[in-house]
Amino acid sequence: MEFEKEPQPKSGSPKIELPTDPELILKLRNKLEEYKSRLAKHKERRKEFSENDPYKSPDQTFSIIADAHYKIAVLEAVLQGGSVDTQKLSDELAKKDETFSPSHFENACAVIDGYCKGETNQFRGGTGLKAETEIPLSEN
Repeated sequence: MEFEKEPQPKSGSPKIELPTDPELILKLRNKLEEYKSRLAKHKERRKEFSENDPYKSPDQTFSIIADAHYKIAVLEAVLQGGSVDTQKLSDELAKKDETFSPSHFENACAVIDGYCKGETNQFRGGTGLKAETEIPLSEN
């Protein structure tokens, strides 16, 4: 009788590293709070749309919500652990979420990796990184 082997972790999975620059870390913490606020706002708007406009495409709001959701997941993992193995996080999220969107997750990883490297000029659109004041991480 043969047993199935436990899948081996993929070597060389892309990792996103927390920068060492305290100012950049502050900007990332501010960005995390911005994403959380954006997610809450769009979830509320989604509810309003469904109540007020039954013909509104759910794809539009799904895209915005998925984008913020994955950016939060990636950025929280980096801030809490110092780095994140993107393949491992992708696998974890896909197990929890039957509507997992690889394209939204990949975009979130690219954006957060760029922010962590201070490469913000590579993005079109978005609000960028700000360091006005420190926003404490919410306890979850």
